[in-house]
Amino acid sequence: MSFAQDLQNKLGQHSTKEIQELILDKLFSVEKFTEDHKKALESYSSLIHLSLNSIGLTSLDNFPSLNEAQIIELNNNQLTGDDLKVLVDQCPQLYKIKLEKNKIESLDKLICLAGHKITKINLEGNPLTDNNKDYRKELFELIPSLVSIDGIDKNGNPVESTYYGGEEDEEGLEGGELDDEENDEIEDGEDDEDDGEEDDEEDENKNHKKQKN
Repeated sequence: MSFAQDLQNKLGQHSTKEIQELILDKLFSVEKFTEDHKKALESYSSLIHLSLNSIGLTSLDNFPSLNEAQIIELNNNQLTGDDLKVLVDQCPQLYKIKLEKNKIESLDKLICLAGHKITKINLEGNPLTDNNKDYRKELFELIPSLVSIDGIDKNGNPVESTYYGGEEDEEGLEGGELDDEENDEIEDGEDDEDDGEEDDEEDENKNHKKQKN
């Protein structure tokens, strides 16, 4: 069975070109991307947010080319950071990367991200964060485009979560994105239960799709 077919089976039948958010956390075990993986993921041509947390990745070789992707999550894998440059090469719109709980030991592994659009990065749980108390300060200097590291800005203040489609990026649907019809059914049910809701609140809810950044 191809990876594309496996995705359809596990996520339910869907049109890949319409999906903007794809969450595959713990759904597969993939140490390295094959050409089959690459081709299947590249069929999601409108993808803005891809989450590949906890799938066992040890390498980013053959990472898919995703021209619209803005957020990539790779938490809790086995990445050393040797090939991080592939992310900015394959995803030119990328501005946020989550790399918590990997095997990155040195800030040198991250220098390749300088000169690109990266403004937010999460690194907690890597050896480099345990071994270097000043890693945030040093990384802000290495990559001037960064606005926050681990949700902390250059002045040490917490940064609000990024929003996409009205939902916090920490919230989302495992296994992909609901289509508009399914979202409308869910929202209609919620509106029926909430007697006395204002019309403008109902309109606002309908604009807040189950997507995350």
